[in-house]
Amino acid sequence: MIALFTDFGLDGPYTGQMKAALAREAPAIPVIDLLADAPPGNVQAGAYLLAAFAPWFREGTVFAAVVDPEVGSDRAALAIEADGPQGFGFSRISLDALREVFKFGVQMGIERYVTVTTASIERMVRRSGVAVTRFGPPMRIGVENAVALYIDISEQTREALFGKMLDAA
Repeated sequence: MIALFTDFGLDGPYTGQMKAALAREAPAIPVIDLLADAPPGNVQAGAYLLAAFAPWFREGTVFAAVVDPEVGSDRAALAIEADGPQGFGFSRISLDALREVFKFGVQMGIERYVTVTTASIERMVRRSGVAVTRFGPPMRIGVENAVALYIDISEQTREALFGKMLDAA
């Protein structure tokens, strides 16, 4: 089962787009609309609500949770060009966020996350050494090619985030 938990709101297309991609790539897996109007951009409130709802779901449920306080803002860069063999690096804020998500996964016994991102970010994450698996082919959403991915909470990902990944800032 996949439970959708977002701050997208009830009036836009984003929940429908997520559900369409999930229906195409995993048609046998039930999708539950847990919450589409979480407090906008309030990560702390979203985390509290998700923690309160989670016990009602069976073990193995995947929670696709999206609460983004910086949508439409002049947020810091996700990635930067860097010296070295990779030729790129994650910005400090992005790398810190990835590390915290990984640590949370380890602490909570999560084996893998599900995320939707652009194909270009997927390539960068793969090149960094993070263990990812694609659900299916890219799906065009607006001007971007979006992809659904599993991100494994594994030794490979730990090494990529804390060991050998270029720590650009």
